[in-house]
Amino acid sequence: MRRVPAAESPLGDARVLVTGAAGGIGRETCAELREAGARVIAADLDVVDPSVAAEERLALDVTDDDQVLEVVGGLEPLDGLVLRHGVT
Repeated sequence: MRRVPAAESPLGDARVLVTGAAGGIGRETCAELREAGARVIAADLDVVDPSVAAEERLALDVTDDDQVLEVVGGLEPLDGLVLRHGVT
């Protein structure tokens, strides 16, 4: 997969958090964003597999408000958020 240099990408060097990154749609979203030049932070219930295209991978339960505040609050500022998680 070819990563587009930030200067050539409409996303520039945007930092984007993707939830549900371990699943099919989330995994593909990470790959597409990364290819477009974004710096991707991949999040899912468990630590995200290293094969997912991302600069950072983290465990995040989006149904736990306190955990979301703690984890997301500890990140550098984000430029985008993609919600691809499923809730059962």
